[in-house]
Amino acid sequence: MGDAEMNRAALTIGELAQAFGATVDQSIRGLYAAVHDDLVEASMTRLAPGCTVDELAIAEQRIGYSLPPLHRYVLTFSNGGTLPYVNSMDYFAAAVPREQEWNVLQLPPGVEDIGDDPGLQPQEPLLLGEPFDKTLISVGIEPTRFRVPDFDPANFIVMACGFFDADGFYCYRRDDFGPIYAVGQPQYGVYVVASNFETFLRDQWLIFDADDEPMISRIRAFL
Repeated sequence: MGDAEMNRAALTIGELAQAFGATVDQSIRGLYAAVHDDLVEASMTRLAPGCTVDELAIAEQRIGYSLPPLHRYVLTFSNGGTLPYVNSMDYFAAAVPREQEWNVLQLPPGVEDIGDDPGLQPQEPLLLGEPFDKTLISVGIEPTRFRVPDFDPANFIVMACGFFDADGFYCYRRDDFGPIYAVGQPQYGVYVVASNFETFLRDQWLIFDADDEPMISRIRAFL
């Protein structure tokens, strides 16, 4: 399918891959490469050096599971942090406690100071597999407020952070490893948002749309 054939304005990673005639992992590689070449977007992106094979093995040993291949692939581009050009989730958990904080990359010349925006300030990384009750409490959510039968925070491995008016944290579940669960505010409960990591990734919405030919061409150049 060519770019002009995409007839919906909104665009997901899966649709972008389909437009390119590429795999999802090729499209992810293009997104990460393009953001390093985009001064404005890079200024609002939290990236860290990618994980090594040994670091990923350490992370898997800590959580007691082998990560899906596509999740491992994402972490080779950045040890957690922002998924470039995506506006439907906040950031991935770091695989290893390497960075003391995530920073928004330096603003390019001529761009207005965004230092007053708390959401763009340096912050402590979310760590893959850290105690989930501690993670919930750190954002002001008391685990005991969940009215979910047999809800046990220890049964969840947080792997990404969404936005708390919707999905909150995205997690693997230790007794059902594979599907991606959302654990947000207690009133929303706990529910499956994707059958697996690849579906979760495919469904993420991009900040540009199908009619943005310059942006699509920029990413295509890095495939």
